[in-house]
Amino acid sequence: MIDIPDYEILKKCGHGAYGEVWIARNRAGSLVALKTIEKSEQIEKELAGLRCYSRIADSPHLIRLFHIGEIGNTLYYTMELADNIGSEELYIPATLGNLLNRKKRFTPAETVELGEKLLSGLETLHQAGLVHRDIKPENVIIRGSEAILIDFDASRIFKSDTNQDTQILGTTGYAAPEQYGITQTDERADIYSLGVLLNIMLTGK
Repeated sequence: MIDIPDYEILKKCGHGAYGEVWIARNRAGSLVALKTIEKSEQIEKELAGLRCYSRIADSPHLIRLFHIGEIGNTLYYTMELADNIGSEELYIPATLGNLLNRKKRFTPAETVELGEKLLSGLETLHQAGLVHRDIKPENVIIRGSEAILIDFDASRIFKSDTNQDTQILGTTGYAAPEQYGITQTDERADIYSLGVLLNIMLTGK
């Protein structure tokens, strides 16, 4: 377990495309999600998108970042923590993936409500020139009544002539076809992935 200044690492609660996610307590006593990522040339490129993301307009449907830092060969950032659908002894994050495992499917009304919230978050993201590129049930958390898009490891700035990134990223089954080609991905790739997500919410498949 890594030592992060000003944070008490409590336990591991998940992982993303490049790193691990921990429950941590800050000096004020508040619980946060803390993600650690081993530094590399690729991570430095993705960190540029993360820094850009941290400056976009607030949205209740995009994860709030509190702090980005580094220690030794590790980058880390802290963010809001998902609701707990487990117990006091066992934290289970309220991701859409975990909820689907329990519910199997959502009603049409629930799907529309969550879909509208995620579309609102994507609108804010896309207006800032970023594309997420990895929308899937595990990358949506629930806090209170809000659906929140998380995990921007694979995000990139698409409204930039100097950032022509054609690296293959995303999750099989959710990623748009162009993410496996040599063309630039833009906001349409996220809309495709969200459509897949909503279909799974409705059908359970």
